[in-house]
Amino acid sequence: MTGLPPPWPPDRDWPQPPVGGTPPIWRPPPSLAPIVMPSAPPPRRRLALVLGGALTALLLLCGTGAVAAGLLIRSGGPEDADRAVVADAARAWASDLPGVRLNLWLADEEGQRTHGRVTVTADGDAAGTLTQPGGGTASLRAHDGTTALDGDRTWHSRAATSRSERPTIDVTGAFTPDRLAAMIASAVTSAHTVEPVGDINGQDLVRYTDGPWTLYLTAAAPHALVYLEGPVAPGSPVAPAAALTPPGPGTDEVPPVDAATATVVPADNEYRNPYVAAAVSPATSAQAANATATARGGTPTTTPPASEAPDGSDAPSSRTSPTPAPASPAPDQTRAARTALPAAFAVTVQPVPQYCGNPRCAVRISARNTGGTPARVSLFVTVVPGLAPTRLDAGTVRPGAATQDFLVTYPNVVYATGGQIRTTLYGWAFSPDLDGPDPALKQRLAMLGINPDADPVLGRLDGPDRQIALRTLDLATRHLSAGDTRDVLAARLAVRRAVAKGLLPELDALSTHADRLGNPADLTANLTVVDDDTRPPDQQVPAGIGHRRELEQVAHLLRTRPRARITYDGYLADPETGRRYRADLLIEDGSDKTAVQVKTVSGRQGLRKALTTAIGQLNGDSGVGNGTPTPRGVDADGAIEQAPPGFRREVLLHLEPGTGELFTADKPTLQRRLADFDLARHLCHDGRYRAERLVLVNGADTHTWTTAQFHALGASGAQCP
Repeated sequence: MTGLPPPWPPDRDWPQPPVGGTPPIWRPPPSLAPIVMPSAPPPRRRLALVLGGALTALLLLCGTGAVAAGLLIRSGGPEDADRAVVADAARAWASDLPGVRLNLWLADEEGQRTHGRVTVTADGDAAGTLTQPGGGTASLRAHDGTTALDGDRTWHSRAATSRSERPTIDVTGAFTPDRLAAMIASAVTSAHTVEPVGDINGQDLVRYTDGPWTLYLTAAAPHALVYLEGPVAPGSPVAPAAALTPPGPGTDEVPPVDAATATVVPADNEYRNPYVAAAVSPATSAQAANATATARGGTPTTTPPASEAPDGSDAPSSRTSPTPAPASPAPDQTRAARTALPAAFAVTVQPVPQYCGNPRCAVRISARNTGGTPARVSLFVTVVPGLAPTRLDAGTVRPGAATQDFLVTYPNVVYATGGQIRTTLYGWAFSPDLDGPDPALKQRLAMLGINPDADPVLGRLDGPDRQIALRTLDLATRHLSAGDTRDVLAARLAVRRAVAKGLLPELDALSTHADRLGNPADLTANLTVVDDDTRPPDQQVPAGIGHRRELEQVAHLLRTRPRARITYDGYLADPETGRRYRADLLIEDGSDKTAVQVKTVSGRQGLRKALTTAIGQLNGDSGVGNGTPTPRGVDADGAIEQAPPGFRREVLLHLEPGTGELFTADKPTLQRRLADFDLARHLCHDGRYRAERLVLVNGADTHTWTTAQFHALGASGAQCP
C-alpha cells in the first residue's frame, strides 16, 4: 500500500480493528441463570467506559454469575421446534469447550476504541492483551472474581485526567463457555429476526437479532457462535462492570474507588452505553491451561507453538509488518504516586505600590503549591513596559506550602520625562518537573493569558502528559496575540476536550512533528469538531467520531512517514492559479501526493452513502465555500472541496462496530458485498475514474482496491477504463 498506511497493525490471524472504551464493572447475583436478551434497545444514556490502570485490581464477576433471571421464549409457530434444535446444539457445543478465544472490540460514543485478545476458560479464568490504536497496551488477568490490568505509559495517558483507576467489562461474567451457552440459547429462542447471511469468510452464517443484540451462528450443526455485537447495558449479555454518575463541569468520569482495597465500588445507576463486538472461537485445552496459568500469576504449563502467544491467543502474524506505535515506557510509578494529584502553583503577583511615581518601581510575587505532590518551581515576572522577564528560583515546594515573597524592582520609564503610562504585569510559575526543560514555552502561553495550572483538566496532568498539552496549546496559538482573547479561550477549551477524550497520544504526535503539519492555525477548529455529538442521518454514532478518525490518521501519518507534510482538514493553494483546494487530508510526500476523504460507517446500510459522499467531495461536486455555514464555522476562504491537481484521490472508510458481518469480513467477502451494491458505478463514470484508491478498514484488516481492481466491484465495472 503506497498511499495511506493503515491506522493500526493489520493482523490476519487476530485482526486488530478500530474500537475503544470499556464499560464499568457490574456485579450480578452469585447464582447461574439464563441470560435475558432485551427485547428493545435500552435508552441511550451516557455510561462511562474508559479503560486504564496499572497493576489495578478491579472487582469483576467470575463465570458463575448471572446477568438476569428468566428466558424470553416465544410460543407458537412451526419454527419454534427448529429454533429449539439449533439452541440445543449450540448450547451443547459451547458447554463442552475448555475455553473460548475472543477477538474483542469495545467502542464508546466518543469514539475511544480498544481491541482485546483474550482467552476465557471454563473455570472463569481469563488472560490476554488490550491495545488501542496509536499506542497503549495493557495485559489483562482475571481469577477468582478479580481482574488486574497492567498498562504502559501510553495506556495511562489516555486516562490522564483521572486519578482513579478505570474498569473494563466483565469478560469472565459474560464469556465463559457456560455463559455463552446460555446467551446463545436465549438469543436463538427469542430472536425477533432470523436471517441467512450466506458465506462470510468461508462460513455459511445465520444472523439472530434479539432487540439491540445480534449473534451470528454457523448454519450447519453444531451451530457454533462465530460473532456477536450489541450495546453494554444492564440486562444485556455483556453487562456494565460498574456505573458512574454524570460528571459536573470540569470533573472526570470515574467511579468511586476504595483506597484501601484499590477496587471500584459498584453502583446501580447507568450513565453511558458502550458497544461491544467479539469474534468467538474455541480454545484448545492447552490454550485454556496457558490462560489459567497466566491469570493465576504462574507460567504457562505447556509450550505454545510459534504462532501462539503465552496467554493462549495468537501472536501477530509474521506475514504482516506491524505499524510502529509511539514508544511507551513500562509503568514506573506506584499506585499511590499515580493517584496523587500533581503539583499545581497558584501565583500571586502585585505592584508595589499600586501607582508608582518613584524613580524605581517594584512588584511582589509568590506562589503556593495547591496540588498533591512536591515539585521544583521558578517564578517569572515581567512588566510591559519596564521589566524584562525575570526568573526567580524557589526550589522544591511541598503540597500546601508557599514560596518566599520575592520583591523585584525596575526603573520607572516615564520618571525622567513626566506624564503617565499604563503598564501590564505578568507573573507565572514554571516547574521543570511538570512543564519540561524549556521555560520559553510556558512564557509564550503566559503572555497570552493562559495559565494551565488553573485549568480543571490540564492542571491535573503531570510530567510528560502536561508537556504534551502545553506543546499542543502552543502549536494552536502561535499565530495569536494577547488581544485575541476569544481565540485563545477557544484553543484552550479545544485542547482540554481532546485531553478529556483520551487523545493525548494523538496530540503528542501533532505537537512533536509540528514542523510537518501544514495548517496549525486550523488546529483549534479541527479539535473542536471532534467534540461534535450530533448524529448525521443513517449514522448510529456522533459526527465527532468521524473527525476523531481523521485526527487518529493524521497522528499515524506523522509518526510513520517521516518526510510527509500533512494538511489536516485545510486547503492548499495552486501556485499557478491561486485556486484553493480542500480535503480531509492532503498528503505531500515528495512526488507522492494524495487527497483523502475519511468517512465512518456505523450501520450495514451506510456504506454506499459514505462512498458516494466522499467521491463527490474529491471531485468538487459539493461546490465552493463562499461564506456558507459548515461544521467548521463560516468557511469564507473560497476553497473548493476537491482534490488539487496532481493529487491522487483516495477514499478511506472506517467500518465501525455495529456494521454486522461487514465488520469482520475478509477482503473476498467484502468484495462480494461491494459488488452487490454495484459500487463500481460510483468509482468509474463515463469511462473515467473518480478515485484512484478505495481503502476500507474493518475489524479484520485494512483492505485496498486500486483502479485495476475497480471492475470487480459491481456490474458497472465494465465502464472502468
